[in-house]
Amino acid sequence: MDPLIPTDALNQFLKGLHDSPWTTFLLSVSGLGALTMAILQALKQGFPIRHWFQQYQMVKWLKLHAALAKQNLGLEPCWSKAEEQIILLSTDGDAGAFYDLEIEKLCGQWNAAIQIATDSPNTYQDFFLCVAARALKDDINTVMRHSCDAPLPPHAQTESVPEDLQKRLEQRQKYTIERTRVMHQIQRAVDSFQIKTSFRWKWMFQTASFALSFILAYFAMKIPTPSKPVDAATFIWAGLAGFLAPVARNLLAAIENLNP
Repeated sequence: MDPLIPTDALNQFLKGLHDSPWTTFLLSVSGLGALTMAILQALKQGFPIRHWFQQYQMVKWLKLHAALAKQNLGLEPCWSKAEEQIILLSTDGDAGAFYDLEIEKLCGQWNAAIQIATDSPNTYQDFFLCVAARALKDDINTVMRHSCDAPLPPHAQTESVPEDLQKRLEQRQKYTIERTRVMHQIQRAVDSFQIKTSFRWKWMFQTASFALSFILAYFAMKIPTPSKPVDAATFIWAGLAGFLAPVARNLLAAIENLNP
């Protein structure tokens, strides 16, 4: 028997792949994944799903932190007023412009609003107390009292008693340290919201992708033989297709991105 040359061996290998039922199955699953992603993308663009989801997460977060502020700080902010103040300072009161942003940009606008609220904590008290609900009570009281005196003009500094200058310096240092602690805690609170909301958005999208792929695969297997009773094999194959379809679609998209 003559040995196969590399070309013949490669042709036989490719012919085997072409004739394999698994190749047909994987190609069908890839097409199913593309159809699933197209449907989900059309739904995302046709309906304000991101807006609804992020507003729900924000309201849930504010309600929790309003309760924490009452428990930890002895103050009871209104979560609905806090939401209004966040939107006012972030996007000039335009809720659509705020909640339609991607989560990274939304938190970026939120951080910009936090700077304003921290500089004027009594003006935006509900907002400030919600985002700083886990900070130390003494630190919150210091920031809200604005216990950082304005710097003296040069001529007044020369006329001040050294003890007064030292006292003012200590007060300023104390205010700076406590305000910094509050800001760090607020930043971690925003980071936590961003991480959790981003994870839940992706999880929801993946779950919807699996469910839709399963339904499409099930009906694709059921329609040609409507009289055939539903058995376990149908559910297993539909479930396998539903699981692999998003993976196959993402793999194809990644390969396409590698092209120059």
